[in-house]
Amino acid sequence: MRAASSAGKSSAELKSRNNEGATDLLSKLRRIMWDHVGVVRTPMGLSHAASLISEIKEEACDLFEETPSMETAGIRDASFAGEAVAEAALNNRVSAGAHCIALKVQKPVIS
Repeated sequence: MRAASSAGKSSAELKSRNNEGATDLLSKLRRIMWDHVGVVRTPMGLSHAASLISEIKEEACDLFEETPSMETAGIRDASFAGEAVAEAALNNRVSAGAHCIALKVQKPVIS
């Protein structure tokens, strides 16, 4: 009976740790999307974002396979969506609507 109890505990600990990992990955994904795939985009930033998101997606899929839950499914799905948006933006060289591609990085003017 004791072995079953410790197995249940380690399973619960694994689920908790993976859910925390999913939350951390989601925070990273949000930051990447905001910093590099936001309204003003650069080709270099989009390439960097696509690479980072690919790594997040791989880790998110591993978490979901190890411990399926709403949290791990959420980051897995969000990483697929983020990757699709970053790749589409990278392949779209036209500035239109609210989004624009900044080909030169401008330094802020300090008065």
